[in-house]
Amino acid sequence: KPSSGNLDVQGVCRRLCVRMPRWLSSSLAAALLLTITIRLALALSFSVHALHVHPRGAPWRKRCSSLLRGSKQELQHQQQHQLQAPFHNINNNLKAEALSGVAPDAPCVILARPFLDQNVGAAARAMLNFGIGELRLVDPQCDFLSEDARARASGAAGPVLERARVYPTIAAATEDLTATFATTARLRDTTQVVVTPPEMARRIAAIGRQTAATTPAATDDDTGAFRPSCGLLFGPERSGLTNEDLETVDALVQIPTNRNFASLNLAQAVNICGYAYHLSMRTVP
Repeated sequence: KPSSGNLDVQGVCRRLCVRMPRWLSSSLAAALLLTITIRLALALSFSVHALHVHPRGAPWRKRCSSLLRGSKQELQHQQQHQLQAPFHNINNNLKAEALSGVAPDAPCVILARPFLDQNVGAAARAMLNFGIGELRLVDPQCDFLSEDARARASGAAGPVLERARVYPTIAAATEDLTATFATTARLRDTTQVVVTPPEMARRIAAIGRQTAATTPAATDDDTGAFRPSCGLLFGPERSGLTNEDLETVDALVQIPTNRNFASLNLAQAVNICGYAYHLSMRTVP
């Protein structure tokens, strides 16, 4: 105790350390090191636990997830924009202006004796997707204006489905056409040439050019009316076209498929042929 009467704490500690056995000081140092190590391990364990198994409802987790989703969506948007750069209005469903993208001389689609209204609606939608506006139905076996058909047609219900024309026979539906192309999954013993959808599209384009060169220009009364020179004929879902149906067609269209499972859904067949036609119109000068 110093003369001032106050306890000299530092001096006491120095004297204790000097008098303390060496083994005890080493033990205290080891215990201190062990305590620091345990605290660090616990802190690290808590951090890892918080990062991986923290409750999903935690505010910080929601903010991180939101940021990650935002970055991913932005990247997907940029990639989609790059892929679609060569095309125009690829995602725009301008239903009020849909028919303005249909050429007046685009081929018509003829469905012979369809029996599922949903297929007729889906076919109408596929037509409008690829710039085909006139639908002709031969002796339909269903209500092609039903709610299911309209739902499948989506935006094509008004422009295509409601404007469809009904005919009693295939001959009546094709009598004003220059050429008719009939789809079939089976090769027949017929005299018609068999073509693929791309070849069909090239022939339709050539016939269209020839017809345009010999047909008078449309008058004001004909504005908005379709004047197809070719038709795409599709048979009923269950059996397809019969040999009698094919007697008056100009060519058979066969879509390359698995030879052991060649039958396509009606709307799928319309989709493929429509795509081939639309692609040819984009590439033909």
